Amino acid sequence: MIEEHEKKHCFFRYLGLFIATLIGAFLAVYFVTDMAINRMMNPMVAMHRMDREFEKMDKDLMFVREIPPYPMKGHFAQKMMKHHNTVNFFRTPDEYKFIIDLKPFGGNPDNIKVVTGDSSITISGEATLGKKHSETFTSFSQTYSLDEDANLEKMTKRKVHNRYVITVPLED
Repeated sequence: MIEEHEKKHCFFRYLGLFIATLIGAFLAVYFVTDMAINRMMNPMVAMHRMDREFEKMDKDLMFVREIPPYPMKGHFAQKMMKHHNTVNFFRTPDEYKFIIDLKPFGGNPDNIKVVTGDSSITISGEATLGKKHSETFTSFSQTYSLDEDANLEKMTKRKVHNRYVITVPLED
């Protein structure tokens, strides 16, 4: 009789352990799922993620804001913008800026060559872009005469999105 009682007691002990394990696993899954859903549905979390993405974009576009906009407006400007210059040239009180559109050159700044002279800069580029049944060859070369106070030795070049920006500082 004592043996039967111990067997029943042992069976109930294992059954209790099994049920406690199932309840614990259920509560753990419920808790993790509830936290994940609350996190997904919380608008503050989404806004925080968007703020971080905007900060990244702002950091990437900081330099683009320095580029002056096109001066033309209206219908004539829209027609002209379709056939805009490859190189846009700006002179500020502190520097010269040459902004090269890389779209016709496959977005690759290696297709652009910059050669400096005494007080001049020559920017040229070549690219062959192939599509399914056609191939396009693009080539240009432009030379600019700069003032004597242009410091060509401190010239910087960098790619910003689909533009290649060359900056030549002016000496005081």
